[in-house]
Amino acid sequence: MFPPRSSVWRGIIFTSILFVVDFVLHIIFAANGWDIAFKVIAIELAILSICFAPIALLFGGPTNHEDGLEVIQIGTWFAVPLTVGYFWAVNGMTWSIWLIGTMVFPLLSRTLWYRWERGFSLLLYSPLIDDDE
Repeated sequence: MFPPRSSVWRGIIFTSILFVVDFVLHIIFAANGWDIAFKVIAIELAILSICFAPIALLFGGPTNHEDGLEVIQIGTWFAVPLTVGYFWAVNGMTWSIWLIGTMVFPLLSRTLWYRWERGFSLLLYSPLIDDDE
């Protein structure tokens, strides 16, 4: 069902599916008055929105640094509208000028990930099976 590990779209598709499932769950929980479950899913939606790109990278497991950078770049394009949409919903579904500023959160997430990514590169890009064995 998912693209192979070598595809940059693997983590993006997985994270998108996770977001859609959580979005549907938050509607179901709100409609049934399950406040605690709704709040847990709302927090998860916030994390998925803001950190979409790093989560897609972790779930996708690209095989090299260049693919990892591409996942982060594509994931950021997903994260910006999701983040603005999340904060728009939290703001009572009304537009305010400060919503434009929420685009900073996924960009900050992306920047922090770029700085930390080199330290995690052995964990992220190491082969699943060692060819020498």
